[in-house]
Order: sequence, then structure tokens, then C-alpha cells
Amino acid sequence: MAKQQLQVGENCPDCGTPAIAGKDGGGYCKSCYIKWAKANKPQQQARKTNQPFVTPGEIKKQETDLATGKVRHYFALEAYKLAKPLDVTTAIDINKWVNYVMTGRLSNPPVDTASAFNPEDINLD
Repeated sequence: MAKQQLQVGENCPDCGTPAIAGKDGGGYCKSCYIKWAKANKPQQQARKTNQPFVTPGEIKKQETDLATGKVRHYFALEAYKLAKPLDVTTAIDINKWVNYVMTGRLSNPPVDTASAFNPEDINLD
């Protein structure tokens, strides 16, 4: 099947459909042209990405961690506005509120020793 120029009204030799007028004044068979265009369409290359494959569970955890961080930010901001001291007690209170907002349950948040609040990590200089 090749792209063919036909006279307007002339029947297509491939499918018998009458040719219609084209932009250049010649005729073409629309159904054969569509088949020809699809066959000669350049193939899209797959996008290459440097991003590692992430499972839906990992995405959900990342979204939850992000939301938790935003909630913690606003509770810390309010504690600052209330002139609460920046110490372990305030951090624990903030984490309790964050846990309540994120889970809807009153309970102590699980302590993650790797990311636990350490007052020595804060540089006040």
C-alpha cells in the first residue's frame, strides 16, 4: 500500500473507495491514506528516566511522611507562637498532637530511635 495521487471521483485501486479532493488539488482515498499514515508513523521511543522504580506502598509512605512533616511544622509553629521552650517535653507534646491528627487516636507515637528528637542537634548560634 503506497501513498497514491488519484483524480477526484476516481475509484481507489486498492479498496474501491472514490477519491476525495486533497489540499494540493489532487485526489486521494481517505481510508487508504489513513492506513498509510498509521503504517509510516514514527514510533515513539520509551522515555528514559533516572528515577528508580517505586512501589505503590513506597509512594504511600512518602506521601504519609510528607503530610506528617507538614502537620508537625504547623504544631511547632504554634508552640513557638505560644513561647513554649524548645526542649524534649515540647517535642514530645508536638509529636503526640501530630500522632492524634494523623491517626485520630489518642496514644503515644512510636519512638523511632533513628529520627528521635535530640536537643543537641539544634544549633542556636
